[in-house]
Amino acid sequence: MGRLSYLFREAWRGLWHHRSLTFTAFLALVGALLVPCVFLVVLVNTLSAVHTLGDRREMLVFLHDDIADSTRQDVARRLGLVARQINYVSKDEAWDEMAKELGGDELLRAVNENPLPASFRVKLRPAYLHYAAMDSISQAMTHVDGVEEVQYGGPWIRRLDQFLQTLRTTGIGIAGIIGLVVLFVVANAIRLTVVARRDIHRVMVLLGASRRFVRTPLLFEGALVSVLASGTALGITYLIVLGLANRLVILPSFLPWRWMLSFVGAAALLGILGSALALARVGREDRTR
Repeated sequence: MGRLSYLFREAWRGLWHHRSLTFTAFLALVGALLVPCVFLVVLVNTLSAVHTLGDRREMLVFLHDDIADSTRQDVARRLGLVARQINYVSKDEAWDEMAKELGGDELLRAVNENPLPASFRVKLRPAYLHYAAMDSISQAMTHVDGVEEVQYGGPWIRRLDQFLQTLRTTGIGIAGIIGLVVLFVVANAIRLTVVARRDIHRVMVLLGASRRFVRTPLLFEGALVSVLASGTALGITYLIVLGLANRLVILPSFLPWRWMLSFVGAAALLGILGSALALARVGREDRTR
């Protein structure tokens, strides 16, 4: 605990001693981290909307009119292997629902008999709520005795899955670019502070301090400035969300606590990596002299 307190004090002292350089790096990091922070908010709200749409994904299994009870039970058993909820809709119930949608049954009564088939309305388990699985289930159920037709909105499901894949790919690309930017900013800021304190560090090494003891506070400096910048980026993004909440019909959600902690942790890790790169570069420069 005492060592950790020492490292934190030394890191903070180093940042304050070179506050103009630290402030410049801080502003650059805030600007760089704002982009992924805003993207994460968009991603969270998009995933929430997609999850809501996913809950509405429904597979309709239409049955033959002359299906036997045993065959219908077999169809229900097969669907139960992949479904989290199955509702049976009889021909009469389908008639009543259609009448409600049309605002009356006058049009339906023009038909001599009920043309609507009985069906199963199936809500699949989350593991099967994607195009490949739903299409495979649909193809398999089509060949089951007693099943006349299966509908699940294939083209719409496929477009939704493609959109999600594009979103994930974009997120990975943005994360990679921002990661490189953070590494560059932290590495250059720490390198300049190391160069400015090069003589002091040499004296400490001559007096018996290990290189690890000298360099560890510098790693903490990179982590500390990255944590402060990521916290500031989160705060600015939160204010943006609050401002938009008064102008949008659908209220946007902010990041969950786990996402925020992961964001700050990732920024701290990038800060440490950037500091390590700066120290390695300065070490190579000293050896070539």
